[in-house]
Amino acid sequence: MSGIGHNSIAADRLRSFIERIEKLEEERAAIAQDIKEVKLEAKSSGFDIKTINQILKIRKMEAADREEQEALLDTYKEALGMLSDTPLGASAIDRVAQSRRQPTRKTRPPAEPDDDSDAETDDQAESTAAALPGAPG
Repeated sequence: MSGIGHNSIAADRLRSFIERIEKLEEERAAIAQDIKEVKLEAKSSGFDIKTINQILKIRKMEAADREEQEALLDTYKEALGMLSDTPLGASAIDRVAQSRRQPTRKTRPPAEPDDDSDAETDDQAESTAAALPGAPG
């Protein structure tokens, strides 16, 4: 019958894994307590813990994921009318509007001729017509 016997090497190895895991769990609990104490210290200094937790969550995110989430949040806020009353609301609304625009090619509008510089005189028109092949002349 195979298995883990009382005096086998496998039993010693299993015990080693269990003890290592228990030690790591103790360390994790100690670290969690340290984090709690730092947050309490920040709170006693006047900082908001919910906001600190939100900042920690944001900092763990990849830049592209963070930007996507912020854009969606701005879009939802705009849809609910939550941005227009804030000092940064106009800027956020502009940012949402810009993100919705499709990239377009920039074309230059046709130039408007100056009345004096681009208008042909009768002499210029006659000389141009005379220079054309087959023109009477």
